[in-house]
Amino acid sequence: MPRRRCLLALACLAAAACLAAAAPASGKRVLALVSGGDGNAYSQFFAGLEAAGYAVDVRGVKDKDLKLKDFDAYLYDSLIILAPKAKQFGGDLSTQAILDFVDSGRNLVLAASSDASDALRGLAAEVGVELDDRGTALFDHFAHQAAGGAADPTLVASSAVVECDAIFAGAPPQAPVLFKGVAAIVPSSSELVTVALSGEGSSYSHDPKKAMPDPPALPVGGSAALVSLVQARNNARVLVSGSAYLFTNEAFDAPVTLAATGKSYAQSGNKAFATGAALWTLGDRGVLTVGELAHALVSAPGETPSLYRVNDEVEVSITLHVTNAGVTKPYEAEDVQVSFVMLDPHVRARMAHDGAGRYSLRFRVPDVYGVFKYVIDYRARGLSAVALSHVVPVRPYKHDEYERFLLPAYPYYASVASTMAAFFLFGFAFLYSSRELAALRPPLPAAAIHLGEPRARAWAAAHADRVRALTLRGGAAKDDDLGRELGALLARATGAHALALQQCGSLRALPPSVAALTGLRSLSMHYCLRLSALPDGICDLAGLETLSLSSCRRLEALPSGLGRLGSLKSLSISDCGLRALPDSLGSLPALRELTITNCRMLTSLPASLGGLVALESLSLCLCLALEALPRSIGCAPEGRAARVACRAGGLPRARALTRPRRPPRGAARRLSRLRVLVLHYLCRLTALPDELGALRGLVSLSVLGCPDVFALPRMDTPLLKERTVQLR
Repeated sequence: MPRRRCLLALACLAAAACLAAAAPASGKRVLALVSGGDGNAYSQFFAGLEAAGYAVDVRGVKDKDLKLKDFDAYLYDSLIILAPKAKQFGGDLSTQAILDFVDSGRNLVLAASSDASDALRGLAAEVGVELDDRGTALFDHFAHQAAGGAADPTLVASSAVVECDAIFAGAPPQAPVLFKGVAAIVPSSSELVTVALSGEGSSYSHDPKKAMPDPPALPVGGSAALVSLVQARNNARVLVSGSAYLFTNEAFDAPVTLAATGKSYAQSGNKAFATGAALWTLGDRGVLTVGELAHALVSAPGETPSLYRVNDEVEVSITLHVTNAGVTKPYEAEDVQVSFVMLDPHVRARMAHDGAGRYSLRFRVPDVYGVFKYVIDYRARGLSAVALSHVVPVRPYKHDEYERFLLPAYPYYASVASTMAAFFLFGFAFLYSSRELAALRPPLPAAAIHLGEPRARAWAAAHADRVRALTLRGGAAKDDDLGRELGALLARATGAHALALQQCGSLRALPPSVAALTGLRSLSMHYCLRLSALPDGICDLAGLETLSLSSCRRLEALPSGLGRLGSLKSLSISDCGLRALPDSLGSLPALRELTITNCRMLTSLPASLGGLVALESLSLCLCLALEALPRSIGCAPEGRAARVACRAGGLPRARALTRPRRPPRGAARRLSRLRVLVLHYLCRLTALPDELGALRGLVSLSVLGCPDVFALPRMDTPLLKERTVQLR
């Protein structure tokens, strides 16, 4: 009996040893489901997996004994489905069971076809790959295989293989890959899906039983994903192929002859492509192994602290190794980075490696206390994802950890002393150099000064440089006294933007010191009854925008250099003794509004009036001696039309108007921006020039009290909306 028991024990030990030798290693168990349970059509594909050390269990897709796990323990590490038309699965296998299988971190190879079932299409959609509609197939009339002597545009030969050493282990297919099936759509923004094989530029997806939509909304060219690889966030891997034919022995051994070019290959690239992509999916390649995240103070490298203090020098490190075909090597990359996060990353930097798989980073803890977290989230194409996090609190300084005398505090002492010295220097400068510091006083928006009054003279002497809008009234000052006082005041009012002279009845000439007001924008003179001339220096006020002269009845001429006022926008002359306007008036490039009223001595306007290219409004009223308008009013360089408002009115004897002679073709128009034209009570005006009809931008025309004007010229003014005409 003891001898029999000993022999029985030896037999059991031998059987256990045989079973242990025959059992596949962990991660190498593969369940393959095929149609009909016969896997001979895929024997070379399965042989390639077995040569890599995988134990492949080939079953029929409707086998009643199918199950992926037993007593909550999975029986397989990977699942291959080569049954595109399977509507349901046998045994305990279901779509939800397959999704749970992938969610547990295991791998899936899925092959479809043009008539793939809804079950397989749903599985592909769950992993982010959307197969095209049922019945569609990939066509290519240029890059396709000539099968049996006849061109088959659905047997596509594609060389658009992704370049990734982690997937093909440095041995990508050297010949085109034969594909016969359905294309898929993968969003370009997808972070988890890599298109391993895409269509050529001349390929497209289409259902031959349906008409081609216009415009086509189908996968075409490189956007047609033929084989897609999914690296899930839990490091599960999924391969979705639109062609089960790609894995067959026929495709592996078929020679390739491109129908368009005639180029031949002794054998297709299907074997290298299918085997490489499948081995990557089953976890044989591109697997990153991560060591534990370690961190320590630089001052104490052998200890792992439970918390940091602000401004501590720390070092964080991890180890990374990559496994390909069972061979593990240190991983080397320059884009691995770590973040030190509290709500937002306070530190984010790349980690340096030593060539042996160790990545490290030294940094200073931010001067912010709270609960921080190390975060490493590394993703690279073809490699499994790395996601690590570790929480570390950061505390502030304790009360007895601060330095008693800080070297950085000496600049503070120096700043206090410099502030005191600056205060004394400023007080001395303010007391003894008030004029130099006048610019520090706030400006005054407006002031009105009566010339000749002592109090006004004293106030102006102290504050004239601060006034922005200055109004001067003549009062009872004599001519000489008024001129001297006005000249002295204008010499001090250097900051004035607007100057108005009112009721300066004894003023005969404007002082030359007005040219010193370089910032002047508006100048108006009202009721200066004895004013006979303006100084030439007024034409040097480059910023002057508004010039208004009213009731200056002895003023007979304007300065000849008026055209130098490049910024002048508005010129208003009323009740003045002008006999003529300077020829330089037409050189004002910015003038928009010209108003001449009650100038009874004015007999003509300069011929250069047509040069006012920016003029929008022209008003001539009560100019009783004006006999004609210049002909240049309607011909000059073309300008941009402006929009204005007009008023419609009646015109006597409108039927008697005749069409004037049009200007020659190519002739440009002057005053092209003129929108408003007002001609009131021009008693000696006998006719309006025909060129007036060329003002195409004119919108408002008002002609009143011109008894010698019997008719208007033909108006070629499409924008004219308001017209008020009363010739008598």
